Amino acid sequence: MPGEGSQTGGKAVEQSHAPHQVQPPVAPKVPLSSSAPKLTPQQQAKIPHITQTAKTLLAKLTATHASQFPDLKNPIIESADVCDVTQSGMWLNEDYSIGYHLPTLAAEMAIHNDHAIPGHIETRFNNLLQASPEYNSPVQKTAPQQFSQSGTQPGVNAPNTFTTVEIGIKPHLKEWGRIDGEIHQWKHDFQRAARTRDTLAMDRIKTNIDALEVQRQGLVDQVHRLLEMPSGMRIPFTFADLTPTTRTAAIRGASLAERYIHPDLLPKMGAVDFNSKRAGQFRSMLLIHRLSDPSSVLHEIAHGVEEKSKNVRDKCIGFLKKRAGNEKPQQLSQLEGDKTCTSDELAFEDEFASRGGSHYMGKLYPNGTELLTMGIERLHADPIEFYVNDPEYFAFVINTLQHP
Repeated sequence: MPGEGSQTGGKAVEQSHAPHQVQPPVAPKVPLSSSAPKLTPQQQAKIPHITQTAKTLLAKLTATHASQFPDLKNPIIESADVCDVTQSGMWLNEDYSIGYHLPTLAAEMAIHNDHAIPGHIETRFNNLLQASPEYNSPVQKTAPQQFSQSGTQPGVNAPNTFTTVEIGIKPHLKEWGRIDGEIHQWKHDFQRAARTRDTLAMDRIKTNIDALEVQRQGLVDQVHRLLEMPSGMRIPFTFADLTPTTRTAAIRGASLAERYIHPDLLPKMGAVDFNSKRAGQFRSMLLIHRLSDPSSVLHEIAHGVEEKSKNVRDKCIGFLKKRAGNEKPQQLSQLEGDKTCTSDELAFEDEFASRGGSHYMGKLYPNGTELLTMGIERLHADPIEFYVNDPEYFAFVINTLQHP
């Protein structure tokens, strides 16, 4: 879910000149970044005009939405600097205000035809507006999720059942346990060597740990093949819209979703730049940035699955209630020992943490859970560990995401 914070974009820097110092407008200096487009001289020459167009249009959009939503809590801010996390021309801040940096935005728009630029700017603005829970913008209602049962079509293999997956995992359990035990012992020895600053021993131990990690990853890769969607079932993940700086991160995360989630459950989503170290999802929008790792994006796509499908959401809420039993929810900050959690964040303790997971898996939402999001991350990281420590939760994730 979206991270919580109070960071806002910086205010625009106002520059003034004495009358005798007025000079003809020059193209703003575009900040260098890995995502900045390489412009031709003709495109570079368009930037002053695009900058003025963008400034006028954004002022109009801001005024329009301010009149429609008089209780608007957070402003739309022209920033003096490009966002260091997204390096995009327009982004969503942690407090859900919209920030924009005109030189970067103009450079991004310069690759488009002149007549199409206002539409691109307005689309990005509306996507950011839609992705923010602070703005009560109308959201198009989608029809309930319909399942096409792709896996039952002639000539297309269905995903492995949980029984088949379990049979495939069991031969690896003994070897995985040996490797895992040796890694833990070597890590204990490494800490002891570090206390005495024995660098030779630390180097030797690190080499042994690395070799064991390679062996463990080999077992994990074998089990991953049991968990993946059959190649005949996979379909490319559909994005409604991608900003330039979120594209790579979004596609990498989506490739994992295609591997582990039944195609009938994959939601259509957009991605907007989020000025936060965390990632989020709201109203079928991924709130990510250029540094978001694939597992984090996969986590947010799983939120989209639960949001899209009432059937999946009901299963998740039912499983959480079953695991909690008669237990009462507690403050997540106390369970996690994390003071950054707010007082209204509650979770069931259950045995999520003691079975190798975290208390966050039991978090409560008005209409959702963290079960699939945390579960699919764990499935991707090490499915054998997941199966060994919490087989019930492991089975729930497999059956819910792969057999709608």
